[in-house]
Amino acid sequence: MNSLLVWSAIALTALLGVIAFIRGLAMIARGRVMGAGIRAVFGVALIGLATFTALVALNLATYYNLTSEQTVVELTFEQTGPQRFKTWVRFPDGTFKEFALAGDEWQFDARVLKWDDRLTAIGFESLYRPDRLSGRFTEVIDETQQPHTVYKIAEHSGVDLWKLAQDYGHWIDFVDASYGSATYLPMTDGGRYTVTMGATGLISRPENEPAEEAVARWDSD
Repeated sequence: MNSLLVWSAIALTALLGVIAFIRGLAMIARGRVMGAGIRAVFGVALIGLATFTALVALNLATYYNLTSEQTVVELTFEQTGPQRFKTWVRFPDGTFKEFALAGDEWQFDARVLKWDDRLTAIGFESLYRPDRLSGRFTEVIDETQQPHTVYKIAEHSGVDLWKLAQDYGHWIDFVDASYGSATYLPMTDGGRYTVTMGATGLISRPENEPAEEAVARWDSD
């Protein structure tokens, strides 16, 4: 998706709206109320459309293009107590975030947007955005009695198109699909995992020996 083209179209729409509104006010000054009202309403409608589109574009800027399988985050764990872990999340740009998770397993969630064939044909690519990191307990009794830890990974601004597509999908026909993807594996002291996003959703892989051993024990349970 060409962001320069999108923002240029938004700016042009807003400019046309301002011009129409100003001309409407000028016509009112000359006593041509009927025509002025139509121009003014048209101008306000264009300005509103440009504003809404800009807010959607701001929100989409928080997503990443999904062209092939790519790394979303790397997770590293240090156990601080029974079912308690300090967690470092490293992003592809090298930045880190630190969290405290409770549980036996970690879960990572992301949001995905796929466009319909019309937008895909003109170059719009599927998008994804990291959403949240949380701790899970293996035993149901722990899930009901132990504290839950969940953190939002990415901040977003503007109009949330993913949520709109979820709530009003029958009206927003240019979004082919909007869905959540999640992956989870066991937490272990010293474990390191990589989470990637592919065509089918999130994929997690152990990246060192402690993580591999934890996954082997987890699979055998």
